This record gives sequence, structure tokens and C-alpha cells, in this order.
Amino acid sequence: MTFAQRITEGVASWLRQGRVLPDGGSPEPEPDARLRDMRCAVSEEHRFVYVVTPKVACTSIKTALLPLFGRDPAEAGDRGHAHKILAREGAIVSGDRFLSGLESRYRGYFKFSFVRNPYDRLVSCYYSKINPKVVGIDQEPHDGAELRPGMSFREFAEAVCSIPDEKANVHFRSQHLAISRGAGDGLPVDFLGRF
Repeated sequence: MTFAQRITEGVASWLRQGRVLPDGGSPEPEPDARLRDMRCAVSEEHRFVYVVTPKVACTSIKTALLPLFGRDPAEAGDRGHAHKILAREGAIVSGDRFLSGLESRYRGYFKFSFVRNPYDRLVSCYYSKINPKVVGIDQEPHDGAELRPGMSFREFAEAVCSIPDEKANVHFRSQHLAISRGAGDGLPVDFLGRF
């Protein structure tokens, strides 16, 4: 079974078991500023929220979820256009919207995310965003650290480590910021997988 098939089957299995909570009517909490650029894929029909962590197989996961949105994964092609397809379907919501509805609108939804070894994630970011053939990250200085095409991995890693999380690009910002609500508040997800 492929990774994509395991993701699709896992979500479908959770839904078949009826493992969703009834809707609640709690007041909506104030969104956490650390998560404002977080993105989530939401299925109202299947009542799930995928909390996206960039550079953690998010293109593969979104592609695997396309059938649950009535779309063929082949539409995404080999360039990973699942992001655009889900956005056109209106399935992508902001972190603000997700967090503001966590205790009300999305209370009964199955919420899941994935994390990755930080070193592996940084290597992936380097090869997909900085390598000499692909410039997929803005080249503006990030808190004084310069990112440029063709820089060595060592230079990239040192630059990234010098940038505070609150100013870092979402592709190399610490993963815990996308999946935690703060000290002692717990995770806003029901399942956290490791890629």
C-alpha cells in the first residue's frame, strides 16, 4: 500500500468508525498569533481537518485526500498541484479560522497533522527552495539572514538557525508552532503522525 493510500484509508477508517465528536457551542477563543499563517485542508462533508506542516509530505497528503473532495489525484500531476486544487475547491482555511472554530465549528471534526525529523525537513527545504535550479523561497533578508540561490547547505542551515521563529519562513519555521497552541494548552489535533 502506498503512502497516499495509507493516508486516505486511515482518514476513511476513522470516519467509518464514527470517531467524531458532536458539535459544541463553546465560545470561540482568540486566535494564537503564532499560528496566523498556518493553513488547513477542511472537508465539511467528511468532517476532518488536515493541519498542514510545510515540507512534511504535505503535497503527498493533500494529493491522497483529493478523492475525499471528489477530485482525481491524477489532476495534481507530478508537479504537486494538489495545493491549488484544494484552494480552488475552497477547502483551504487559515490558521485564524481553524483556531477560532476549534471549540465550536470544528469540535466534532477529526483533526490530524504530521511532523518530520527537523534535519530531514531542512534538507528537503534546501533542495526544493534554495538549490541552484529552483528558487522557491523569497530572497529578501530574513531578520538579517540572507538566503540566495546556490548557497551551500551549511550556509543555508546557519542562516535559518539565526532567524527567530516569529520571522522565519513557514517552510523552515519550527514545526511545533503549527501544531501546538501554547504551553499547557495541548495539541489542536486528534492524531499527530511522524513522516
